[in-house]
Amino acid sequence: MNAQDLTILAIDDHQDNLITLQAVVGDALPGARVLTALDGWRGIELARANQPDVILLDIVMPGLDGFETCRRLKNDEGLGHIPVVFLTALRTDRQSRVMALEAGAEGFLTKPLDESELTAQIRAMAKIKAANDAKHLQNQRLAGLVAQRTRELERELAQRRQAEESLRQANQELEQSRSAALDLLEELKAEMRAREQSQAALKQSEEKYRGIYETIQDIYFETALDGTILELSPSVERLSQFTRRELIGASILNLYANPTERQEVVARLLGAEIINDFEISFRDKDGRDVPCSLSAMLAMDEDGRPKKICGVLRDISERKRNERELRQSQAFNASIIASSADCIKVLDLEGRLQYMSPGGARLMALADIKTLLGLPYQQFWRQPDLENVGQALETARQGGQGRFQGFCPTADGQPKWWDVTVTPIAGANGQVESLLAVSRDITENRRAEEALRKSEELLRLVTDHIYDWEYWISPELKLLFVSPSCQAITGYQPGEVMADAGLLDRIVHPEDQGLWREHLEQYRMGEGFQRQGQGVELRILAKDGHTVWISHRCRPVFGNDGRFLGRRVSNRDITRRKLAEAERAELEAQLRQAQKMEAIGTLAGGIAHDFNNILAAVLGFAEMAREDVRTGPVNPTDLDQIISSAQRAKELVHKILAFSRKKEPDLKPLSLNKVVQATGDILERTLPKMIGIETRLDQDLPPVLADPTQVEQVLLNLASNAQDAMAEGGRLLIETQIISLDQEYCRRHLEVRPGAYVLLMVSDTGAGMDAQTREHIFEPFFTTKDIGKGTGLGLSSAYGIVKNHGGHIHCYSEPGQGTVFKMYLPAYQAAASPPPPPEALDEAALAGSEGILLVDDEAALREYGQRVLETKGYRVLTAQSGEEALEIYRGQDGQLDLVLMDLGMPGMGGHKALKEILAQDPRAKVIIASGYSAGGQVKESLESGAAGYVAKPFRRAELLGTVRKVLDQA
Repeated sequence: MNAQDLTILAIDDHQDNLITLQAVVGDALPGARVLTALDGWRGIELARANQPDVILLDIVMPGLDGFETCRRLKNDEGLGHIPVVFLTALRTDRQSRVMALEAGAEGFLTKPLDESELTAQIRAMAKIKAANDAKHLQNQRLAGLVAQRTRELERELAQRRQAEESLRQANQELEQSRSAALDLLEELKAEMRAREQSQAALKQSEEKYRGIYETIQDIYFETALDGTILELSPSVERLSQFTRRELIGASILNLYANPTERQEVVARLLGAEIINDFEISFRDKDGRDVPCSLSAMLAMDEDGRPKKICGVLRDISERKRNERELRQSQAFNASIIASSADCIKVLDLEGRLQYMSPGGARLMALADIKTLLGLPYQQFWRQPDLENVGQALETARQGGQGRFQGFCPTADGQPKWWDVTVTPIAGANGQVESLLAVSRDITENRRAEEALRKSEELLRLVTDHIYDWEYWISPELKLLFVSPSCQAITGYQPGEVMADAGLLDRIVHPEDQGLWREHLEQYRMGEGFQRQGQGVELRILAKDGHTVWISHRCRPVFGNDGRFLGRRVSNRDITRRKLAEAERAELEAQLRQAQKMEAIGTLAGGIAHDFNNILAAVLGFAEMAREDVRTGPVNPTDLDQIISSAQRAKELVHKILAFSRKKEPDLKPLSLNKVVQATGDILERTLPKMIGIETRLDQDLPPVLADPTQVEQVLLNLASNAQDAMAEGGRLLIETQIISLDQEYCRRHLEVRPGAYVLLMVSDTGAGMDAQTREHIFEPFFTTKDIGKGTGLGLSSAYGIVKNHGGHIHCYSEPGQGTVFKMYLPAYQAAASPPPPPEALDEAALAGSEGILLVDDEAALREYGQRVLETKGYRVLTAQSGEEALEIYRGQDGQLDLVLMDLGMPGMGGHKALKEILAQDPRAKVIIASGYSAGGQVKESLESGAAGYVAKPFRRAELLGTVRKVLDQA
């Protein structure tokens, strides 16, 4: 059967379940027709009208439940052939499944439904229904044939009787019709055989329903109108302890605990013909009364007169027990409410009083609450509480819990404050039908809170006008009070300090922790300190991380009886005074260093190692290539150029590392073009790709007397500001040119002297600045960036550097037109000295035959180092990590003379591997290699026992020379 030919009837008392079921069936069986009914009666009507292929039936429904609906469907001659599948989320136990089968259901599914299982059940039930329909049609056809043939036989028998009469009258005519009679007899035999087959099918059907009849849990009965029992299902033996044989033929009045109930049943049946769920008391064989639910109807004879009573008895003992327990629970709850000290009220949805507990009447000093019933909540509450009451009621109406506090006097005029909680009361359908309000008397709490508030208000009035940060500590070192000025000084709110006992110790600056502990120890020394008090100046770390200098003074507090009550502490912010005490020269140096570290400090450490590894590989393989082709056709000058470029890259890394360290200016003749080119390489790697970098350099530019590191710092600072100004991308242009400043220019710029200058100009296409901003850009700590994104020291540092070089700097900018910075440095006439030529190698002195373990995480550097060393006769093993190096070193059992190890490797790293090797063999010779400067971990490794150090990228001569030097050490 195709899905579009299916008709499915779903019966469920919840509309949302029906909608969900329609959606599931629609997805699984597109085109199937789904009918829905919200109760059993409507479902039976739709089944009669539409003859569905499958009926999906919920068990738990009000009125006519699923089991009874199923029995009615199966007992209906026109509906009994339709398969029924129970769907339930609650009645999933074994007994419910048995009851479903006893009611006649063909299937049983539990919710939530599995779509594939539901689809399979529907298809199977549809096939069963189709088979039942075919069987039903066949039975009808056979019954029709039997009836038709019976009528024909009756007519034929009548004819036969006429024939027999005719035979008696005329034997001759009988003899002539004998042959026809014999033929007719054969036909009759064939019809009788067909009738026997039809009766066999009918018997099989009766046996099926007999099986259901014999296994049904409820008691099916038939009685005569006088009460004589005509028929009982076997289930009567379980309920009554009587056997069927004992009861059939007896009067059913013997089973009624109250015979008048039988009279009422008969009277109601005669009046309405059908009774549903009529409660009676059924008496079993042991004399016990069993509560039962009776459903019955009158069976009529062919003339429409009552013939007998047919019905079903159901044991409702469990239901009665549940109802009794419910009544007991309700009585218990009522006793709790009656004895509660709170005022418990029931309100309708509009807030009108419906009930008040006895305890509530006592609290409100009410003799009789009847006069208050039906009054709206507005009669009890006044502004400003009235709005809060309405909001709490609305919250409860929406299914939540409303709460408020308000003032409402008692009936005798006593002032009362109440804490009120309002919750919804749902009906059987799950909808909110009324509201429960519980009011608790909090008058004493409010009075105490009011007294405390007034006391705190007076204290706050005093402390709010104190600029110093004050706090009071008990003798047990517990914080009793923290003044509001704490937040202004430390960034922490008073509540945060009160809640965290260790916060006062943690915010002390790490360098002042010793001073702080000494101060606390003196406090704990005893009476002398407590009587006199003591102060100390120290630094703390505010909540945002910045350092604050405070003057901390402790003063003891004593009661009128002389008892020590704790200490009062005053903390005054003296940060400005401390900063003013520092010398101006040192301050400027610190500002320059801070900005320098902000601009590129992280860059130096971040790229130096990887950058040096790349340069080391380029430099090393270039040297090897030059060595290999020294007798070949390749021009060594080309390879020398590679080495020279790598050497310049090495020098650039050294500049970056030097730039990140604090040192005094190193003035020397310098080509600004080379500084711009070197800085441009750094900017290419650090600025976003959406910012284009261009240079326009005057090739005839004279040198200047300058510190290259500080000039690079100025360029990086200006480039960083330009990047912020070009958030959407743009162009950064760096230019150099020779320029002469005349008297006219110097008259307009009094700080400038006439002469030849080298102009270094940096311009961007960013947002630009207005005149007010331009007036302050060179002031320390002035910044237009968001908090935490800039110190405001960049341009002030640049201004100071240019001034220290004897030059001057100007800014040109307009909103939306970009910014141009022009720096004028005096030209220097002497030419810069050329770099010294590379040293020649003493090849013979660098050779050897010792065993060397080369450790580096860069495969190219391992190969390069191995080839350099092996070409000079050394035996070389390699490892790519500290862990592998330790394993190889242990396995060589003293056959290695030297370990050459990189410091910056993944895993345990070179420094830890060095310590492990020296722990195994204190005489081991280990050379460390690093792209960082000879400080930090390099210095620590040398102090830990490393025999030598080679800086990366190392040249062939440097590597071989360091190796030979360490091997030759005693």
